[in-house]
Amino acid sequence: MARKKSLEMITLGFLCGFALMACRTEVNSNIAGVIEAAIIGGTDVTESAPLSRSVALLFNRLTTEVCTVSILNNQFALTAGHCISGHDTKNLYLVFDTTLSERSTTRRVVAAKPSDYYNPHANRKTNTSDIAVIRFEGGVPQGYTAASFLPNPTLLTNRAEVTVVGYGVNDEETRTGAGVLRTTNVQILDSNYSQTELTIDQSQKSGVCHGDSGGPVYKQVNGKHYLWGVVSRSVNPDNCSEAAIITDSLMYLSWIREVVLSMGREKMEIPPDDGPLLSEAF
Repeated sequence: MARKKSLEMITLGFLCGFALMACRTEVNSNIAGVIEAAIIGGTDVTESAPLSRSVALLFNRLTTEVCTVSILNNQFALTAGHCISGHDTKNLYLVFDTTLSERSTTRRVVAAKPSDYYNPHANRKTNTSDIAVIRFEGGVPQGYTAASFLPNPTLLTNRAEVTVVGYGVNDEETRTGAGVLRTTNVQILDSNYSQTELTIDQSQKSGVCHGDSGGPVYKQVNGKHYLWGVVSRSVNPDNCSEAAIITDSLMYLSWIREVVLSMGREKMEIPPDDGPLLSEAF
């Protein structure tokens, strides 16, 4: 396991960009115990909660932007394309902690690949292919595990309850509170928003916002949370409290597998005990 190291010059206050994009922070070297909460209208995720075991924070030390990722296995994670597009991987780190602090365990990102369709489709209203795979060094810390993909996509119907998890802001107006893992339950608003996207209802002042980009959306089945979505953007760029657009990651499973294999072969560094390419539910 790679040694624990501190994030240098991470920040206190989070000043976000446009809807559901990564959060930008102000530089400060002392962050312990200051950052407050995440996910609007949500609740804190404790370190012992299963939901905290397959999620990490993606931090850009150059731009001080924040996104959320889902763990695919011991060296790969899933996030939104806009979280890594145009960014140098040498500035990207994963933070494994429910609260971002100078004591948080980190891993350096060594490679990242958005969908081939993301950059040419990024400005479209639908079907933006806002999804990406990242590769990190050092393996996951003890206790972390891969997310399991939803085996039955027919469960994703209008009004179905789903669970979102992320490190984003908890106050849309002040755009503060990013850096703590939170969760809340919302309903699917339109399961046929586009060929590759669904929307979730956030009209009850609960849901994802700035900094939750790339984070997981789960469907609970028999007490277990299964990953099916990646948080992309808000339907209304100026308002998180209407509806959010979710990339259907189940539509990209073959692509995810191909990218994981490609990155592994190129680097030739995957250890024998890395485990399966993806979770058993893949």
